[in-house]
Amino acid sequence: MNAPTGHRRLRFESLTVLWLVVTAWGCSEGVVESLQAPGYSVTDSARVRMVVNNEPLWGPGEGWDLTPEPLLTLGVVDTPFAQQFHEIRGVTRLRDSTIVVLNSGSGELRAFDYSGRHLWTAGGPGDGPGEMRTQQDQRPRLQRRAGDTLVIDNGWERIRFGPGGALLDHRRVDVARLLQGLGRYYVGRCPEGRSYFKDLIVICTPSDGSPQPGRRWETSYTTVVQIPWTLDRVDTVGTFLRNEKWETTIPLPPPLPAGRTSPVVAALGLKGRLWIGGRQQPRLLYARNDAYRIEVWDLLDATLSMVVERRTPRKARTEADIFVAVWQGLLMRREPDRSELSLTNGRQPVVDSLSIAESFFLDDRGFLWVRRLPVGDDEGRRWEVPAPPDYEEPSGWVVWLPSGLHDVFRPDGVYLGTVKLPHDLDVMEIGTDYVLGVARDEMGVEYVHLYGLERGGPP
Repeated sequence: MNAPTGHRRLRFESLTVLWLVVTAWGCSEGVVESLQAPGYSVTDSARVRMVVNNEPLWGPGEGWDLTPEPLLTLGVVDTPFAQQFHEIRGVTRLRDSTIVVLNSGSGELRAFDYSGRHLWTAGGPGDGPGEMRTQQDQRPRLQRRAGDTLVIDNGWERIRFGPGGALLDHRRVDVARLLQGLGRYYVGRCPEGRSYFKDLIVICTPSDGSPQPGRRWETSYTTVVQIPWTLDRVDTVGTFLRNEKWETTIPLPPPLPAGRTSPVVAALGLKGRLWIGGRQQPRLLYARNDAYRIEVWDLLDATLSMVVERRTPRKARTEADIFVAVWQGLLMRREPDRSELSLTNGRQPVVDSLSIAESFFLDDRGFLWVRRLPVGDDEGRRWEVPAPPDYEEPSGWVVWLPSGLHDVFRPDGVYLGTVKLPHDLDVMEIGTDYVLGVARDEMGVEYVHLYGLERGGPP
């Protein structure tokens, strides 16, 4: 199933093309090579489309452009109250240009017109119909469906509103029956993405592997399953690596014991990332932090449909990365733990270099957006980090904040090029001609920004 690393130049006379395709089918045990284009290659094997991208399709001066400033900004420090936001969990734009915000801090949907005028509010905190009760492990998420129906995933509840804020239904999963049918000790929401697609429920079951012999770390996995609302069957989509955990001693204050041993996520180890969503068709995206390789799964039939790769250098991990990982508290900052944070000692899991792909999602038209890991002055803002008082290294380490550069791939997996979005924008939705996201100021106040998007360049 591995895609070829080179490109074959094919003549496009019809008889020649037909002969090449038939020959490939007969000589490769079911593997068919699609016609190649400069910059990428495609291989189809066992109904999985393998796309390897070597260079962008866009040429110099081509691509998509974002408006320099937002076309609309929502959010205030004091008044009006409707624009005071706290813990925004979703923003969407309806066909009539209405902007709907899920403000989970108040458990409300708030709608605004294109001028920023407040139109209506729906929902609210509580346990009644249409109301939301937020919990630490149940963060509501907003999605827009056909006909501008607004669907809120809220833990084991699905709430549906019409485009004008009228409550359509509020449905709860029979968790006791679900657990009985699964036969598992724990199920929960998937870390990134949605839970409800029409009559389908998508849930995740985490599990841990045993530590490797002679080492103090283990690998954690997530199994993704999809279940109909009738709860009469369970279909497993796949099992995916989640992270590696390092066994460390946690210091406890007196008079408690000196410390206890507990696994924590390895700051420098292998990690996997899931994303579940898609307006056109339910999709699951998966990638690891050691390769620019993204799997695209079809949730409706629980199959892998495409693998997208981009051939590009990875980011070498440096001693500054190690310092920042310790400084951020991903591992304890006591000397025994710091001495074990090394690229070479082999006592805990370390990925020596990272993929340039940091996160990803699908837009409304099925295009894949991949946020880059910042590696240069033009890709991220620098943050000067002071060293902790008990740390031997000097202060002034440079940390890159999230990059604004996004690689964009067509729905067929072909790499178009790069679009630069604001560094501080948490993207919520990308439509045909707009980008919606949330930004925060130095006081943590949340703002909704709507930018215009011009999709130029080759199709």
